[in-house]
Amino acid sequence: MAKAYELISKTTVTTSGVNTVTIGSGGTIPQTYTDLELKISVRNNDSQAALYIRPNGSTSSLSAKRLMADGSTISSGSSGSTIYCFILNASTTTANTFSNATIYIPNYTSSDNKSLSIDGVSETNGNTDVFRFMGAGQWTNSAITSIDLVAEGTGTFANNSTFYLYGIKKS
Repeated sequence: MAKAYELISKTTVTTSGVNTVTIGSGGTIPQTYTDLELKISVRNNDSQAALYIRPNGSTSSLSAKRLMADGSTISSGSSGSTIYCFILNASTTTANTFSNATIYIPNYTSSDNKSLSIDGVSETNGNTDVFRFMGAGQWTNSAITSIDLVAEGTGTFANNSTFYLYGIKKS
């Protein structure tokens, strides 16, 4: 079955000091699609290097598992309280390089558990500074009507960080 992608929103950071980007502010993500896909190109202005996702701004009922690899090490982890998305290019990495990720959210309108699959990479000009991230998250709450993307700690998103949200319809 073919799927049709439609752009729901595009957000570009144009002001320094932004720690959180909210997509669907006030619960405006349309509930007319079967799935959502979020495409991110982002950089952190701080040495902190993680991105968190909060469906409907929630900081509860979240869990995640992750697998990360760099030029020499593979690690894994889990969390029962947050959905850690991936490692961002930060102020300590090569200037003007951005991390990229895709977050897929099937069945986002359901009141049942929602799963998220995360596929991200951050790279610089050095082989040891390349990170590959794969993760799975779950939110056990209501339909998703907004999404907060939060830079770790005191980090802020660099100018020109972009967040594209697509709605997917089965046709």
